[in-house]
Amino acid sequence: MKDFNYIQSQTIDWLRFPLIIAVVFIHNPGLPSDYVLPEIGNDSISLCFTVYTKVLFSHVLAHIAVPIYFFISGYLFFFKTPVLTGGVYAYKLRTRLKSLAIPYLLWNIFPVLVVTCLWLFKYLILNQDVGLFVEKMGSYMDNHGWLSILWNSKEWGSNVINWLGRPVIGSGPINYPLWYIRDLFVAVLLSPVIYVLLIRIKHWFLIVMLFFYFSGIWPQLPGLSATAMLFFGWGGYFSVNRLLFVESFRRVEILSYSVSLILLIADTFFDGCYTRVGFNLYHFFVISGLVATFNLSSRLIEKRKVKVNRFLTNSVLFVLALHTTVLSGICKSVLTKLCFLFGISTDGLFVYFLTPIIIVAFCVLLYSFAYRYTPKLARILTGSRS
Repeated sequence: MKDFNYIQSQTIDWLRFPLIIAVVFIHNPGLPSDYVLPEIGNDSISLCFTVYTKVLFSHVLAHIAVPIYFFISGYLFFFKTPVLTGGVYAYKLRTRLKSLAIPYLLWNIFPVLVVTCLWLFKYLILNQDVGLFVEKMGSYMDNHGWLSILWNSKEWGSNVINWLGRPVIGSGPINYPLWYIRDLFVAVLLSPVIYVLLIRIKHWFLIVMLFFYFSGIWPQLPGLSATAMLFFGWGGYFSVNRLLFVESFRRVEILSYSVSLILLIADTFFDGCYTRVGFNLYHFFVISGLVATFNLSSRLIEKRKVKVNRFLTNSVLFVLALHTTVLSGICKSVLTKLCFLFGISTDGLFVYFLTPIIIVAFCVLLYSFAYRYTPKLARILTGSRS
C-alpha cells in the first residue's frame, strides 16, 4: 500500500529547489522589452525556434512556480490545525515573523546598503565629494519612494490586460522577487478570514477566487493579490479537510498531463499572459500545470528517481532574494564579455539557458559559504531553514 503521507512530504521538499530555478528563468526572459513575436512561415526557422523557446520557458512554463509556492504554504499553514484558535494563530504568526518578515526586511535593505557602500567609496573616498554623495543618495531614495522600498517601489504588468480591458498592475519592494514573501505574509495575516470561509462556504470560496484570478478583476492593492489568495486558500482547503492533495491529484493524472501540455504549447504561441487570448489560456495552464507538476514529481519520488537534497532545499530563500541583485548584473556582464571574446551570440539559446544556471550556482555557492562560516547569519537570512 502506498504511503501518500510520505510521498507528499517528500514531494513538497523536493520541489522547492526546481521551482526556484523556474523563478530565475522568469526574471531572465532573454528578450528585449520591445520584442515582437516572429511570424511562423515568414521569419526564419532559427529565429522562431529561439524566440518561442524563450517564451515557452520564461513567459509560460516557469510561471507555475509561484502559485505552487503559495499552494504549499497554504497547505502547511493549516496542516494539523483542526481549529484555528487565537492561540494557534498567534503562534503561527510568531513563526512566520521569523521565517518570512525578518528575512524580507533584511533582503530589501541589502540593495540599499550595496548602493550606499558603492557610492560611499566612489564619492567620499575617491572624490572626497560629500555633496555629490548626499545628492546621489537623495535621488536614489526619491526614485524608489523612500519607505516604499519595503513594499511597492517597483511596478509591472502594464501590458497584461484583464477582462475589463484594464492593465493588471503588479508591484513589489526594491528587491522585487520578494513580492511573493510580502503577499504570502499578507495571506498569513488574513488566514483567520480564509479559514472561516473554507469552513463556512467550503469550495465556493475557491470558485469565487477562480473568477477573480481568471478575469484579472481584483483590487490592485500591493500585497493583496488574487494569486496569493486563490492558491494559499486552495492549499489550505486540503489541510482543513484533511485531504492529501497528492492522492487527490492522482485521480486526474493523465488528464492533467494532457491538458497542461496542450495549453503549454498553445499559450506559448500567444505569448503567455501578454495577449488577450494568451491571458485566458495562461490561467488555465497554471491550474493544470500545478496539478501535473505535483503528479509528475510525486511519481518520481515514489519510484525513487529523485530524492530530497536538504542543503539545496534550505538555500531556496537565499537564491530568491539574491538572484536579481547586483549578482545578476555581474553574471550577465561577464557572460557578455566572454561571448564577445569567443564570438558567441548573446541572443542565442546557449546564453539564455546558461545565465540562470550560473546565477543559481553562484547563489548556492555563496549560501554554502554563509552556512559554513556564518551559520547564525545564514539562519536569519533564510528564516531559520538552515
